[in-house]
Amino acid sequence: MSQLADNLESEVKTAVDHVQISSKTMRAKTEEMSVNLEDVGQQTNTVVELSNNTARNVESCASAVEGMSASAQEISQQSENSLKATVDAEREVEKTTVIVNELANAVEEISDIANVIKEIAGQTNLLALNATIEAARAGEAGKGFAVVASEVKDLASQTAHATGRVDTQITSIQQMAIETAGAIEKIGLSVHESSEISKIVASAAEKQLTATREISHNIHEAAQATKKSSGNIVDVATKTNDCRLLVEQVTGESNGVAEATQSLSSKVATILTNLRHYEAFNRRENTRHETASPAPCEIESMGETFLGHVQNISRTGAAITVRSTVQKSDELGLRVGDHAALKARVIDNENGVVRIHFNDQQNAAISELLREKFLNS
Repeated sequence: MSQLADNLESEVKTAVDHVQISSKTMRAKTEEMSVNLEDVGQQTNTVVELSNNTARNVESCASAVEGMSASAQEISQQSENSLKATVDAEREVEKTTVIVNELANAVEEISDIANVIKEIAGQTNLLALNATIEAARAGEAGKGFAVVASEVKDLASQTAHATGRVDTQITSIQQMAIETAGAIEKIGLSVHESSEISKIVASAAEKQLTATREISHNIHEAAQATKKSSGNIVDVATKTNDCRLLVEQVTGESNGVAEATQSLSSKVATILTNLRHYEAFNRRENTRHETASPAPCEIESMGETFLGHVQNISRTGAAITVRSTVQKSDELGLRVGDHAALKARVIDNENGVVRIHFNDQQNAAISELLREKFLNS
């Protein structure tokens, strides 16, 4: 048992030394980890601040883009209104062109009528001249007719003069109609060009509005992602601080483990010292008694009885020569003479020798057996 105590002391010392070395290494590592985590925490705080600034900038950009989107919406609406007004103007120009063409046609017809009147007035003037000549030939009888012919001639002359003035006005109106038609045609071309430009502007404004809305949407998503990222970074910072606190706690625990290990080592040394003293004191109590001649005995196990002889016996066990089928850890009863059977457990069964260990709570019976059968032998 002394050797066992020495081996146990050596193994405990080795284990304690290993634990102390491991605790020291772990303490150094955790201290280094604590420093690193503190640096990570500071860097994370810096990242959080930068992320918050970024989030604010993105929000400002989002507000600006929303304002730009509103402006683009207004431009698009104005472009649509301008396009509608241009289309309406183009239609009015077309109507005006039709009216001017109809006016030109009407003036042309009036000119034709005036020419007819002018021709009739010429013929009337010629007839009036002939009538005057005939009235002169008729003498006194043709005077009345001559007066009428003179008046007809004056009327024809006035008609011809009025017709001339009508021709002049018609020519002026025709010239104005031609100029008006040309101007309206130019206006129509300008309105058409303006309409095309308005269409292009409206299309560009619509594309700009679509692009602005998409940009606004993307910036809004970026703002949301930035906020989420900021929250995650804050969470990382919190968890990093928690890890640092845990590392500090582990460092404290490792110090406690080292102290507890040292205390355990001291206590084990004390226990082993006491064990050695106990072994020296108790050695006489557990002395095996060899028999001068084998003492007959019986082994009862599993309903069978085997006859044998006790080779040696102590307060804790015995060695019995017997041919038996009992195996290690089997329970049995040992009966020597007329003494009550002692309960025991098989330690091993080799080469016809069964070694047993007595169960507890049998000290009185074992003492009586030793005293009567073996101590006096």
